[in-house]
Amino acid sequence: MRPRSTHRREARRIWLACFRDGELQPEALRAAIEAVAAHPERGGGAVLVALGERLRLYHRAHHARVLSAEPLDSAVQEEVVALLSKGRARVASVEFSVDPGLVAGIWSQVGYTVYDASVRGRLEHLQHALLDE
Repeated sequence: MRPRSTHRREARRIWLACFRDGELQPEALRAAIEAVAAHPERGGGAVLVALGERLRLYHRAHHARVLSAEPLDSAVQEEVVALLSKGRARVASVEFSVDPGLVAGIWSQVGYTVYDASVRGRLEHLQHALLDE
């Protein structure tokens, strides 16, 4: 079901009501979804689709992925979270993974922004620079 502008408008109204002090309140969102789902005759399905799209975009913008060549201890993880949160609205969740292919360093992505401080990234950059000349 494709949401119309009225459904999107209703989803936006519900979405904004689920924020308190600039932070998404999961319990408020859950209650709103249950209330909308209880009334499918009022276009609830289309509103739920529009709400789902908003939630997907919010998660994409406020979720960070961090890859490192070796596992990071908790102190380093806390420091990485603090650095990623600096200058951004808020990083809601951080996912840490290990990728030995990085050789050394850290690669992270927050929303559509990628920070590459890995040896693999530097080698790829060097390779492109040498091949372009």
